[in-house]
Amino acid sequence: MLGAAALGVSLASPIWLAPYTKVEESFTLQAVHDILTFGIGAGVAQFDHVHFPGAVPRSFLGPLLLAAPSTPALAVARTLLPLSSSDVQALVRGVLALATWLALLVFAHAVFRARTARAYFFWICAAEFHLPP
Repeated sequence: MLGAAALGVSLASPIWLAPYTKVEESFTLQAVHDILTFGIGAGVAQFDHVHFPGAVPRSFLGPLLLAAPSTPALAVARTLLPLSSSDVQALVRGVLALATWLALLVFAHAVFRARTARAYFFWICAAEFHLPP
């Protein structure tokens, strides 16, 4: 249980300790921003990636999957307090961290029957520097 908590802290801490995006996540976060701001109907014409497509074609599947659970979380957060763009980015990164944490918990319980093996898995993952967010 302590290992799972450490993994959660490891995934969530970069949201506040390193609030700016890495180059690897800039496309996804910009796409999520566009989806949350303009929607996915007629708003697609206003997407940043329509105006600046970049050299490498990208899929919007990941940003769509990340924007889906971020939308209700954002709606709730906006009823509680005004949010800046940085706050929205932190919320989206928090949703990604939570999804990653839950996926790793489910994976560990499916693969490792022994509690000790799961604990080692969680501690190893918590020590990794390249997990999202």
